Amino acid sequence: MIYYVFFLIILILASYLEVVKKIKISKGIYVILCVLLAFFAGLRWQIGTDFNQYYRIFNLIIENRYWPNDIEKSYFFISRILGDFRLVLLFFSFSSIIFACNYIEKTKYPFTSLLLFFSFTFLSYNMGRMRVL
Repeated sequence: MIYYVFFLIILILASYLEVVKKIKISKGIYVILCVLLAFFAGLRWQIGTDFNQYYRIFNLIIENRYWPNDIEKSYFFISRILGDFRLVLLFFSFSSIIFACNYIEKTKYPFTSLLLFFSFTFLSYNMGRMRVL
């Protein structure tokens, strides 16, 4: 929990500097914050409404007791290729965060937009559910 509060404080400070003080913040800092978001979501364990279901299905896939016509094909194949549930979580979290951050970066105030994304979308969507491509 403390990590999320710390991250929120950094985003609030960056948004303040960006909007009020009109200070241009390095793109490198933006990339670091996006990578941290991906790690937050990818390293979660037993958090979210569908974590246990996807974990159970992952184990069935690894045991050859689940087939691609029964679930999202990308989840099936990524699970078979990576073979470790934590890597699967990291893969899908990085995939979704990269898309979101790439889009957010194009806004007039990327750090403020990232703050809004973190506050309203990330905590409920990326941390609460796992969705595959």
